[in-house]
Amino acid sequence: MPSLLELQQRFAESVLHRNTPVLAPYISGPHTEACSLLYSNTVYGTLGKALEAIYPVISRLLGARCFDGVARHFIKHVPSRSGDLHNFGGEFADFLASSQLSSDYPYLPDVARLEWQMHRVFHAADTTPMDVQQLQGVAPERYTELYFTLAPASVLLLSPYPIHLIWQANQAGQDGSAEISLVATRLMLLRVYGAIKIISLSAGEYALLASLQDGNSIGVAVEAAMAVEAGFDPQAVLAREIERGVLTGFGIHSQ
Repeated sequence: MPSLLELQQRFAESVLHRNTPVLAPYISGPHTEACSLLYSNTVYGTLGKALEAIYPVISRLLGARCFDGVARHFIKHVPSRSGDLHNFGGEFADFLASSQLSSDYPYLPDVARLEWQMHRVFHAADTTPMDVQQLQGVAPERYTELYFTLAPASVLLLSPYPIHLIWQANQAGQDGSAEISLVATRLMLLRVYGAIKIISLSAGEYALLASLQDGNSIGVAVEAAMAVEAGFDPQAVLAREIERGVLTGFGIHSQ
């Protein structure tokens, strides 16, 4: 008698790889193959639509037929491991990067990373704004030891390609023919009142926020920012990010 786990594994193999004979030792009947194919079509169809909903720009860049083929290949080799479809598809950018498509369209994986992070930010938890008044209780000599936490509904992205412009040129109502210069971009995605904002950052802004995201103190983060951007104004940037709701909390590193 097979264990439940073994039966589930054989059934998953049958569905994902359309390999009905693996069920023969456990399930028999005149309609076994037809039922297995029905489940397989349902799984591929559902997961394919979920991928297309998360990656509409990738779908448009590749074309519907090509995207469908790539999606099926991805579903077969990187199957969903969660009951929540919102968690499916996070490996798609790496999957594209390992395919021949990335040789022909090197920006494709980074556009996919942008779309996945937009999906993740949209579904991220809400946070309450930081109480700036509490900063007044910090002794001035300890300011450089402060660290800040970034909102879950925000993310930083760095790419050698203008992925936000490629994304914008392939939205509904756009024909995708806009002339785009291939320059590196530093971006922050931020959910504001249910909508995702794509914000371009300077070298200093990106370095500051990336350092804070890594858990460094503001002193270390400011040094990182000033090393890459002359004339960087940390006070103005910090005030702006607090007002935007990017920085949601703070603490002081122990000495």
